[in-house]
Amino acid sequence: MHLFASSNTESSLPTLSSFSWICLFFAIFVFVSTVSKADLRLYVSPNGNDNWSGKYPTPVKNSLNGPFATLTAARNAIRNLKMEGKFPKGGVRVIMMPGTYALNETFQLTQEDSGTQRSPIIYESAPKTQVILSGGREIHGFQPVTDPVVLKRFQPEARNHILQIDLKSQGITDYGEMTSQGFGKNVEPLPLELFFNEMPMQLARWPKTGWLRIQSVPNGPNGGEFTYAGDEPQQWDPNQNLWVYGYWNFDWADSYEKVKRLDANNHTVYTVDPSGPFGYTVGRRFYFLNVMEEVSQPGDYYLDKTSGILYFYPPSPIENGQAVVSMLSTPLISLQNCSWVTIKGITCSYDRGDGASIQNGERNLFKDCVFQDIGDRAILINGGDYNGADHCSIHDEGEGGVILDGGDRSTLTPANNFVTNCDIWDVNRWARTYHPCVAINGDGNIVAHNILHDAPHAAILLSGNDHLIEYNNIYKVCTDTADAGAIYMGRDWSMQGNVIRYNYIHDLVRQENGEGYNHVMGVYLDDTFSGAKVYGNIFYKADIAVLMGGGSYNQIDNNIFIDCSTAISVDARGMGWAKKSVVPGGDWHMYSKLRVLHYDQPPYSTHYPDLIKMMAGNPAMPTGDQIIHNICYSGNWLSLGDNLKPDQVGVADNYVGDAPGFVDYPKGDFRLRKNSPAWRLGFKAIPVDKIGPEKENSN
Repeated sequence: MHLFASSNTESSLPTLSSFSWICLFFAIFVFVSTVSKADLRLYVSPNGNDNWSGKYPTPVKNSLNGPFATLTAARNAIRNLKMEGKFPKGGVRVIMMPGTYALNETFQLTQEDSGTQRSPIIYESAPKTQVILSGGREIHGFQPVTDPVVLKRFQPEARNHILQIDLKSQGITDYGEMTSQGFGKNVEPLPLELFFNEMPMQLARWPKTGWLRIQSVPNGPNGGEFTYAGDEPQQWDPNQNLWVYGYWNFDWADSYEKVKRLDANNHTVYTVDPSGPFGYTVGRRFYFLNVMEEVSQPGDYYLDKTSGILYFYPPSPIENGQAVVSMLSTPLISLQNCSWVTIKGITCSYDRGDGASIQNGERNLFKDCVFQDIGDRAILINGGDYNGADHCSIHDEGEGGVILDGGDRSTLTPANNFVTNCDIWDVNRWARTYHPCVAINGDGNIVAHNILHDAPHAAILLSGNDHLIEYNNIYKVCTDTADAGAIYMGRDWSMQGNVIRYNYIHDLVRQENGEGYNHVMGVYLDDTFSGAKVYGNIFYKADIAVLMGGGSYNQIDNNIFIDCSTAISVDARGMGWAKKSVVPGGDWHMYSKLRVLHYDQPPYSTHYPDLIKMMAGNPAMPTGDQIIHNICYSGNWLSLGDNLKPDQVGVADNYVGDAPGFVDYPKGDFRLRKNSPAWRLGFKAIPVDKIGPEKENSN
């Protein structure tokens, strides 16, 4: 796609605040610009020694001196400098020499490890080198399987390809436990996983790809059993630790359930209670996993926890590759209550839990880092001010990308925490719903200039107030789910003031489920969500581009909709099927969420006057929405449900027609020519050249 800015760019659109955005830019600039100005450099190397001074990058010949061996030693050296009053005015750089650093515990930084604006602390990789912090163990010694009893369990065509290794003989006995995790359940550290050549391998499953379908539920949805078609399970040992994974009822809710008993002769699965998040439904999809007999294709593995033997069908010669098992269950890096610390250019891998976390403090930054092969989420940012991740690559995670939280919703105090210029994809190896590329919470946080793509569910899940989501390139998300949105929020009237602007949201395809097709949304304002502004975005092949599910005072302004099945869909569900859910005491708890924040008193009453107007009337009825200055081309324009009329949702000054005047529609250049009729309706140019990551600072 070729998009470039033109004149008439809207510059007065409300954001968090101009001052906040300037402060964020300054924070990142200071982080980067101070890297080359530190007064002291300390070095860490796989060939180092924690008893050395850390002042040299390599061991000094004929001297017991050189780099440290661990980050902990470098951290402690900085603490000693502070205690001795020798901490340099320009701060400290800790430079890690290339190699892999295996961690058996979290590298922990606390308040005493803080820098300052003038004296920051930077932990970074040496220039143009790869530094890996690993929570795993590399394993060696795979051998062919020779036990005839074991071999008989594998499929004949796979037997000569499967290798085994005794983990107990290598001192590895902590295998972790699978849990019934998924929709509505707490994230737990994953069990031991296998990675080969930096790629996650497949815990043996059946079918190998695609899904089985539930044939019947003999005792009803919550009866704890269901039937399936197919004879493959008759070849399995039914006493092994079998699990099933599926979308048991809705295409937006998945979970893992432990098999209590498998009756392969009668094609029946009995699961440990409870029976999935919403019970079991005929026609819904699932598969078996952790099945030893299904180690049958390259990349498959199975761990016998009783014997400690790992069985593996390598995708390439084992002697030419690297096999690693994940071990550490706590974050590789933790910054808690510290400030002015930057982690730069480091790869974090092979953790069963989260990759890294920032808790409180201010101006802490993950910069140019890679997070891959993590069990849970890549980065957790919670609290503090101006903490964030910038220009990071995040992929192949188990249960989501970044949790971005902070700010005080009760006082509407923004945190200005941020995720910027990151490339985030394939972050749902295990949990596939409600574990997005970025989950943004709290008050006043920023998701900007990112590429978010290739995810089975949402790219961004939003809750909270006054967040800014802008200049992101979002595509090929919600690939495995339906009734889902690339950017999703819902069911809370107190969550006001959120701005979604200047994003390019494209290539979202509606999904096939067990009962036909279901839609995928670009921006999903679900279940009476209100007070949001969707401005200046480009939606291309986005199925239903914007869905307003009964909310009020939402503004859909100055967007371009191209080749969408429906540009905008609006309904009044609060007056229809959801009527009982939005009343006082209803199961969405809409009123109690407002009361706990004292919405009718400052700061809410002054900051959100439309909320006061909404609650003074009938909040279940859409009121004050605006759909203005938009362009729709080659697709359905507006769908109004529940007998709504255009004047009830403020539809005005939109261009819907065959000739909007794009510069080059076939080539994806959606700039408008000077003679476009949309200009006369008040359309403003979208700064499309700014969408996606900004150019990396050379420092």
